[in-house]
Amino acid sequence: MRRQVAESEPSMSIGNASINLFDHRPSAVLPQFGRAARGEAARHWWKRIVVCGDDFGMNASIDAGIMRLTRLERLSAVSCLSQGQTFAAQGPDLCGFDLDLGVHLNLTQCLGHAAQAPTMSLHTLIARAYAGRLDEAWIDTQLARQFDAFEITMGRAPDYVDGHQHVHQLPGVLPRLLRLLQRRYGSQAPWLRHTAPGMQDGIPLRESARARLVGVLGASAVARVAERDGWRTNRRLMGVYDQQGGARRYARLLQRWLNNARDGDLVMCHPALPGGGDAQASQRAAEFEVLARPELGDWMRWNGVRVARPA
Repeated sequence: MRRQVAESEPSMSIGNASINLFDHRPSAVLPQFGRAARGEAARHWWKRIVVCGDDFGMNASIDAGIMRLTRLERLSAVSCLSQGQTFAAQGPDLCGFDLDLGVHLNLTQCLGHAAQAPTMSLHTLIARAYAGRLDEAWIDTQLARQFDAFEITMGRAPDYVDGHQHVHQLPGVLPRLLRLLQRRYGSQAPWLRHTAPGMQDGIPLRESARARLVGVLGASAVARVAERDGWRTNRRLMGVYDQQGGARRYARLLQRWLNNARDGDLVMCHPALPGGGDAQASQRAAEFEVLARPELGDWMRWNGVRVARPA
């Protein structure tokens, strides 16, 4: 039976102490430990996870939120909408940080870029993908334009590839993507986001089902090519939810994801500063608020969770 999520305010344990994510008084921050204990804890990272900020380049609020979290060392990867309205101007600012930078492949959302090929709704894309009715020339055009835009702005190849709404893993899309990566990058090909869900201990049923659905849509295909052809991937994916509920709900989910994460897992997030104007703007701001709290960083350090680039 799945363990129920507590309805009380989330707190994160540190030995016999705990941190309440909603209590910002000084006493809510870390209990004091000796200098020797701090040094000992720093040497024992038993969970190195990728924390990835998605949708960079969509608008200035998203870019600013991701940049702020990058400076706080809360992110180790950033997924870029290379045809987003702000990417050409803001993308180069990411190059000075210790980050993996990826192409966030978009086939479903019009971003207003002059060179963007036509998109389609996610439901239509999934239906056509599983019916074997995707136009290969359309996919190739989308891929070429988005990778060209990334390379022109960043001056280098991407470190990895994932998908806006996880489209990179769909039937018909993944084979064309792999073909392009092999042709453009050869043995230095980027790694791929693997969407198989991580541990779901304490995750509400609705969110657990959502995470499993994302995996069903293509995780097995990514795992297959990784095993057969040596493509690199993250271990498992955390961070899937309906992007609703405010900071309190997000803090509760984030606690569970971080507790459940294992070495090599990836936690995706969608943070932004307030005022973005997109459909998820308020929840993006809630994610940023939680991810920027100093007590979260303290909890991660004392529990051996390290935000790291992939090995």
